[in-house]
Amino acid sequence: MITVNTVQYSPVGASLARGAMRSYDASNRWNDADRFIGSGLQSIIGSGDVTAHEKAIASLGWSMGNHTGMAYQNSAQARRAAAQAIASACPGSIGHVLAQVGIDAYGPANRWNDADAITGDALLAITENPESSAAQKQLAHSAWDQTNVGGIRYENSARTRYQALQQIAQEEP
Repeated sequence: MITVNTVQYSPVGASLARGAMRSYDASNRWNDADRFIGSGLQSIIGSGDVTAHEKAIASLGWSMGNHTGMAYQNSAQARRAAAQAIASACPGSIGHVLAQVGIDAYGPANRWNDADAITGDALLAITENPESSAAQKQLAHSAWDQTNVGGIRYENSARTRYQALQQIAQEEP
């Protein structure tokens, strides 16, 4: 038998995420949008009134946009994917939701090195979360090991990681 714990969301987390997305949407520059959405995620991470699941999702969003040299646009859009998951109360287990955030953040990325970093962060978040299932952790760890070696093009690594995230998200019981 497989038991899936559903991600729990709080009114405070949803409110903070929606506020961050409103600021993001009102911005006309990617660097400002990135600062707004990043600040909103930091507010969720630091709040005592949100769930551990929301903190895990916000932490993933923060880390996905926190790579040296990443385009502001890709950072902001990746972080927005995490805020959107919290604001909309994305259903499923934590492994499923983290995979879905990675999938949603990968889509708009316009540079392969950024897409690779984004999907890699999602895989690591799944493997490191104690509530991810053993199967989710195994799939994420396998994809990480396959792509975390030298000499692989960013495009091929990002696509491999993305496919693993899709598999993790689709295998939700």
